[in-house]
Amino acid sequence: VREGRIPGNLTNQQIARLDSIGMQWGNQKDAAWQNGLEAAKKYYAAYGNLLTAAKCVDPDGYPLGQWIIKMRQQRANGRLKEERVAQLDELGMVWSVFDAKWEKAFALAVAYAEENGNLDIPRSYVTAAGEKLGVWLGNQQRAYQAGTLTEDQISRLEKIGMCWGNRNDRQWNEAYQAAKRYFEAHGNLEPPVDYVSPEGCALGRWVKRQQYARQ
Repeated sequence: VREGRIPGNLTNQQIARLDSIGMQWGNQKDAAWQNGLEAAKKYYAAYGNLLTAAKCVDPDGYPLGQWIIKMRQQRANGRLKEERVAQLDELGMVWSVFDAKWEKAFALAVAYAEENGNLDIPRSYVTAAGEKLGVWLGNQQRAYQAGTLTEDQISRLEKIGMCWGNRNDRQWNEAYQAAKRYFEAHGNLEPPVDYVSPEGCALGRWVKRQQYARQ
């Protein structure tokens, strides 16, 4: 019957009667796309994004979460038409959930660095909104060691004060830099025990600890 909609094979009355009982003209894939797109538009109108959970089912019972996942897979495999990609882009489609989550956490790290002047965050640190920023930064450390961070990600993290290595390593390196500056200014590394650097490093005690540690 669908093929019969070619002009001349169905009368206007026949078409109208079929329309009245929900006839879907075109192939099933096109109909499935339209159903998904309409559900996506409604979700976007309500939430301003398409970051649905995988198990998301809209109020009409449509499995939107699974449809979103399917669209991402089709685009990754080169099987989603450019016009459909453009339509979803207009709705704020996030094609890589990993990238979106990374950017969100990075923005939190930027805010923390701007407020505190560093990224020396305990692993247990959680933002006021409940985001586990300390855990995320620890994960970046491991990703750096494993070589799975991109050069762009490494550069951006370093620009906001990221130091690679554990917290003790970072503190030692900061103290070493203070010791280096002291040596350059005084020609020796014999600060008084109670000496504190302009940056607030208890350099005198640190030097003593290094001497004891080597002994």
